[in-house]
Amino acid sequence: MSYRRGRGRPWYVRWSVNGQERGPKTFPSEIEAEDYRARLLVASRDREKWDLGTGLPVSWNPSNALNVASFCRLYFSSSTKSLKPRSQAALAETLSRFVIATVRKRSAEMPMSYAELARWIQGSDLSKRAEDWLVRWTPLMSSLDKKTLERVHDALLVSVYGELLGANVLKRRFTEVGAVLNQAVADGVLETNELKKPSRIEIEKRPPAPKRPYPSLSLMLEVMEKIESHQPASRMYRAMTAIGILAGCRPSEIVALEMSDIELPEDGWGVLTVSHARTGLRGWSEDDQEIGQPKVARSRRSIPIHPRLVIELSDWIVFAEIEEGPLFRTRGGLMPTSSNWSRALNRATTIVTVRNLTPYDLRRFHGTWLAESGVPYNEAARRMGHDLAVFMSVYVGTTGDVEAVGNAALDRVLS
Repeated sequence: MSYRRGRGRPWYVRWSVNGQERGPKTFPSEIEAEDYRARLLVASRDREKWDLGTGLPVSWNPSNALNVASFCRLYFSSSTKSLKPRSQAALAETLSRFVIATVRKRSAEMPMSYAELARWIQGSDLSKRAEDWLVRWTPLMSSLDKKTLERVHDALLVSVYGELLGANVLKRRFTEVGAVLNQAVADGVLETNELKKPSRIEIEKRPPAPKRPYPSLSLMLEVMEKIESHQPASRMYRAMTAIGILAGCRPSEIVALEMSDIELPEDGWGVLTVSHARTGLRGWSEDDQEIGQPKVARSRRSIPIHPRLVIELSDWIVFAEIEEGPLFRTRGGLMPTSSNWSRALNRATTIVTVRNLTPYDLRRFHGTWLAESGVPYNEAARRMGHDLAVFMSVYVGTTGDVEAVGNAALDRVLS
């Protein structure tokens, strides 16, 4: 400790960490400087860990007092300003999975859903009971050890529903959680990032998801028709389902459509323009009403729509007496929910006696239908808002009897 006359903060403290001089730290009074020096000596005597970046005891870093949930919320608020809404929602969903994976199994039952936790990470409020649960059961970020991160690794390999995840989703998940852990290392909260990434062999050895063939086009259209019932909202879900089957839009794109996005001639083909999408998490809820950009730049597209879909949409517009603005809203003025749409689909599939379908299955069916119908792959990929590689890997080769379909296409040309 030293003193320099004529300075506004004349008292200086210097110290060394691993032989490297640190400081000086300046103080206006001798008492404050002496107190700081004493705290450094106590930390040295107690053999505390030292942050080689700051030159201070690790315990002095405020981040060390944060549990995993709070650290993730702070990380999200400071690192997502440049991300688009859909990317922010995907990151929050990944972080919610990470937070819960760090909680030991003997903890009390989680009093919130993953979606609620993800929205809290994004800045929303939680119930007091849920916040108390996070405080009690989520470990300190500084306490994450190799065993806990092995548990995190296993949790990130599957969805919260236990479903297998594709290679691209796995890569994104582990990259996002790895970035949080790397930030903790940079902040001096963790010594190293010990999260093991899945190897190529581990991904390739994962059993493939079972193939579930889609019903034929005629059966899919019958499902669409059977959605309509005595329920007032069923007519809306019929029109939304028609867009999924015959235009292949994502559910998040369908609920964001407006009158200005469609051209419906009296005869022939129309045009549907995708320029916006509902943002938020999978399985959206009534309180998630934000509209933003589509998933990726390629998702902004114009889709030729079959005359059958032109008729369906024209009938819906007349039925709902829509003149401008959104195409699909509930009687309360809210966007329709994924759960209600799914229930309407399930009732219809039961009547038609085909397998249950989700709203997103309609898009997958459309891609399969394009591939089987002989639409050039580059045009099919454009209509779906994919690049050619994704369309080829997801839809081509996943149809029923691809060889028979190919033979029939060549027969049509040569006959």
